[in-house]
Amino acid sequence: MKALKFVETRKGEYVTAEKPVCGENQVLIEVKVAGICHSDIMSYEGKHPWRIPPVITGHEFSGVIVETGAKVKDFSSGDRVVVEPHVGCGECEYCKKGVYNLCNRKRFIGVGDWSGCFGEFVIAEPSMCLKIPEGMSFEEAAALEPYCVGEHAVDLTGAGAGDSALIVGGGTIGLMTLLSLHNRGVDTVFVSDISAEKREYAVNAGASGTVDPVTEDLFDKIMAETGNAGVDYVFICVPVPPVLNQSLSVAKKKGKVIVIAVFGNPVEIDVKNIQVGERAVLGSNMYTIRDYRNALADYEAGKLSLENMITRKIGFNELNGVISRLAEGELQEEIKIQVVF
Repeated sequence: MKALKFVETRKGEYVTAEKPVCGENQVLIEVKVAGICHSDIMSYEGKHPWRIPPVITGHEFSGVIVETGAKVKDFSSGDRVVVEPHVGCGECEYCKKGVYNLCNRKRFIGVGDWSGCFGEFVIAEPSMCLKIPEGMSFEEAAALEPYCVGEHAVDLTGAGAGDSALIVGGGTIGLMTLLSLHNRGVDTVFVSDISAEKREYAVNAGASGTVDPVTEDLFDKIMAETGNAGVDYVFICVPVPPVLNQSLSVAKKKGKVIVIAVFGNPVEIDVKNIQVGERAVLGSNMYTIRDYRNALADYEAGKLSLENMITRKIGFNELNGVISRLAEGELQEEIKIQVVF
C-alpha cells in the first residue's frame, strides 16, 4: 500500500508498505479521509512520546471496510465506518469500568507497528468502529475524533443550559469544545486566543465574545463581560503555563477548570484559589466510544455539523509538504486540514 512514513526526525518519505493482514477478530479499512493532528507534527519533529520515527502515523480517519475476520459479526465489507483510534487491554480496573481511555496498557493506531491512516489501509478491532450515518460525509466522520476530545471534556463537567464557560485556546480542540458546549445548551461561551483568525472562527461558530490575551487582560475582560461573576467552567486547550492560574482567577466559586491540553513540564498553581473558592481542577484524557455515540446522536438529531471546521482539503501527494509546512509554523490559521484519498 502507499503510505507516508516518517523515516527519521523531520523526514517523511512516500513508501510502498506492506498491506496490513486482517486477523480473525479485526476489520481491514480502506482510508477515505484522514485528518492531520498536532500530535502528528510532534511525531514528525521527534517530540512525541509514543509516535516515534520510523512510523506510519495518523489516527483521525474514516473509510470503508474491505475485509472482515472470521469472528466479526456486526460489520461487513462495504460498511462506511469511523474509528475510535485506541483500545484498552480489557482486563484492568479502568477497562472493566468502561474508562479504558485511562488504561495503562491501551494501544493506539499510528503508534509503533500499528500503521496509521497516513497509509491506504488500516486494521481495527470491531469495538473501535461505528457505522457512519446516512448523509454524513467521510470528511465530517473523520472530524469526529477531534470533536470527541471536546465532547469528552464537556461531558465530564455536566455543563448545561444556564451555565457559562471560557475556552482558553481557540484552535481545533477549543472550537470543537465550543460546539459541544452549545449542544449541551451552554449559550454563554467566551474564547481566548492570540490569533485574530481563530477569534473570528470562534465568533462565527457562536462564541459570545472573544479575548485577545496579547492586548487584553483576560481577568478584566471576563469580569467585565460577566458582571464580575466569572464563569462556571474554564476549558484549557493550549499548554501555556500562565493560563492555569488565569483560569482559576476567572472561574466562579464552585467552578471547574478542565485541562485538555497536554503540558510538557510541571506548572506552579496557586492552590489557595482552589481551596478558598472550592474550585475543582479536572483532567480530560481523549475520549471513549460513549463520546462518539453522543456525537453521532447529535448529528442524527440535526444538532451537529462539522463541515465549517474543515478549512483545507489536500490530496495524499500533498501531505508530506503540508506536514513540513506545519512543522515550520505555517498554516496556523487553519482549523482542520484533511487528506482526501
